[in-house]
Amino acid sequence: SINIKLAPYPIVITRTDTTICYGKRVTLSATTTAPSFTWNPSYSLLHGNTLTPIAIPATTTAYIFTASNAQGCIKPVSDTVIVTVVPPVDAFAGNDTAVVANQPLQLNASGGTNYFWSPSVGMSDPYINNPVVILSATYDSVIYHVTVSTAEGCSGSDDIKVFVFKFQPTIFIPNAFTPNQDGLNDVIRPIVVGIKQLRYFSIYNRFGQMLYKTSTVGQGWDGTFSGEPQPEGIYVYIAQAIDYNGKVINKKGTIALIR
Repeated sequence: SINIKLAPYPIVITRTDTTICYGKRVTLSATTTAPSFTWNPSYSLLHGNTLTPIAIPATTTAYIFTASNAQGCIKPVSDTVIVTVVPPVDAFAGNDTAVVANQPLQLNASGGTNYFWSPSVGMSDPYINNPVVILSATYDSVIYHVTVSTAEGCSGSDDIKVFVFKFQPTIFIPNAFTPNQDGLNDVIRPIVVGIKQLRYFSIYNRFGQMLYKTSTVGQGWDGTFSGEPQPEGIYVYIAQAIDYNGKVINKKGTIALIR
């Protein structure tokens, strides 16, 4: 007589695919009847030689669990679990800005689908991305913190500082700048307070030639024209803006370029 022993392929079962936020971790799990097994890739696993390793992937990763018997049918059997990683939430509260006391200022955060602002002082609605803020003259400045979350439940945060001025809407223009590429005062730009729209900010040389023009708040002149550094001297600027009451504000004067 001959006895034939059946050595079936090992049973392999892994947990279902899952999704995590960037920087988070998740415990994988597998079940097998085989005496030996491996996880691959293993570089982003803690306790990778166990049935329940901890995965910390930086990007979406497919983890392959492979098991095999030591005798009989040694052909390995595999199963795969995919861990989808939601990219970091790029929360942006906006650039620091200034507002005239008791004038409305609309914030505009981005980066997700849900928003929460704190503190909610002077704010129309702390649960939207673009609330309107009205601050009284009792404040010098307020730092607003916004938490931005995605549909997957991942979140990020950012701050914006709002300075409060106790006078009428206006355009501030520095009287000098030093574009020497040292990272200090290299660009001259208008500082708008209580302004709804900057129509233009233009700079001219002594011959009346326009060297620079912008209508974007936060942008400014770096002291060059057509890629060439302009000489040290006095330049003329003109600026026009619309305040929150619809009033036109004009400003003109001179600035010194110092090298």
